[in-house]
Amino acid sequence: MDSLKSRGHFRRFELESGEEASRPILVLRHQSDSGPVSIEFLVDTGADLSLIAPNDAVRIWGVDNYVRLDFDDLDPSVTKDIGGVGGEIRCAWKSLRLGFPLHETNNEMTLTTAQILVAPPTAQFGISLLGWDIMSKFRRIEFNPAEGVFDLILLSIAPQQ
Repeated sequence: MDSLKSRGHFRRFELESGEEASRPILVLRHQSDSGPVSIEFLVDTGADLSLIAPNDAVRIWGVDNYVRLDFDDLDPSVTKDIGGVGGEIRCAWKSLRLGFPLHETNNEMTLTTAQILVAPPTAQFGISLLGWDIMSKFRRIEFNPAEGVFDLILLSIAPQQ
């Protein structure tokens, strides 16, 4: 199989300083029991691990299942304390079946069932982060600023059913 391309776009964000900056966004899909859920990920080349934001966690697992998790009392084997610019938070590991939209075909290929960190409801950020744990599935990233897009070139792997 030849390499496959998944296309992302850039979105403008307002920074704390009041300035605006353009950041890369990739929309992935999780196949839940109730159907597909689209998740916008900020491509974060400084993050080792991907992280699901609270608003996306509610859409994926439902408000009752998500809010019922007591992140402080979970078994340490299913949690991880992570630190970043905003400080340290305790996150939970959850399983997601992630699908990458393929640019040329408008079809979706399920790349992996991944263990991914989920932020607690108290976390103060609104977009999920795509880290190197998932980005390492790509051979390269090609930026096309003139068109306002970027392409992630997937490694040659067979789709999972």
